[in-house]
Amino acid sequence: MVIRQGLPESNRHQAAEIYDHAFHLKLAPMLGPRERCIAVIEQVLDPTLAIAAYQGERLVGVAGLQYGGKSYVPAKLGPFIRALGLLRGWFSYAAFALLFVSHRKVELLIESLAVAPDVRGQGVGTRLLEAVSDFARARGFSSVSLEVVDTNPRARQLYERMGFIAGETHQYPWLYRRMGFSAVTVMSREIAPPLWYHGSPYELTLLRAGSTITQDRHLAEVFSHKPEIVSIGDDGSIKHSGKLPGFLYRIAEPVAPEDAYPHPRTTMPPGKEWLTRRELKLELIGPTTIREEERLTGEEVAELRRLHG
Repeated sequence: MVIRQGLPESNRHQAAEIYDHAFHLKLAPMLGPRERCIAVIEQVLDPTLAIAAYQGERLVGVAGLQYGGKSYVPAKLGPFIRALGLLRGWFSYAAFALLFVSHRKVELLIESLAVAPDVRGQGVGTRLLEAVSDFARARGFSSVSLEVVDTNPRARQLYERMGFIAGETHQYPWLYRRMGFSAVTVMSREIAPPLWYHGSPYELTLLRAGSTITQDRHLAEVFSHKPEIVSIGDDGSIKHSGKLPGFLYRIAEPVAPEDAYPHPRTTMPPGKEWLTRRELKLELIGPTTIREEERLTGEEVAELRRLHG
């Protein structure tokens, strides 16, 4: 399973189908048949606010986010009017804005967590929740929140296992007959500040601006060997061409969002490699040695160079 931030346009329809499968009982009273629900959601969803799970090239789950005044599935009047006409479109739009767009005052909200029906129970939801926590940690959020309805105890059990703690419960008894639930509980998980690492073949006490840092300790160890080529497999395994022994460091002071930015020419997966904007203090963790099972062979190096120019 591979987790990616954002959705390509080619996956927009699949994402809408997965969303409708998860929330059709709530959508149907407003939008009617499944085809219409999918069509409207496909038009309004914001792919930049998605964290997506893939099995091979197939999209199997999406966590939709809401923060900074933006929403994964926002309420937009136009698609509702085009699908339902002026009067009914207005009413459905207002109902959608009330029921689907949260107005809770939280930093980062998991607006929706939807998994394809045939892969439920296979850990997709857990991986997505972990990815959202990593996303929050990397961007300096102190907590992640979500909402769970009273008629979905299985989802609540998952959230509790993942460290979410129940807060306020809001009662909506008049919705049970139409929507299948009568209460919504807000759950939140505190996010510990991220640990940042730097790997280098040199002994250092201060890291200069423009240096590479990462939250992936293993990757920092690899960087400490000064490799020309690093290859990361779909399963997260790392192989490299480094030859030097090195040192692993922890950044010994808080790293604010403005202190680092994603490496603009990285060959790593998104969020793995960052560049510093200012000098940072370092704390030595210890020396590093090259693991033989991670060393690229001469043939692998030649093939990677051929593939990537």
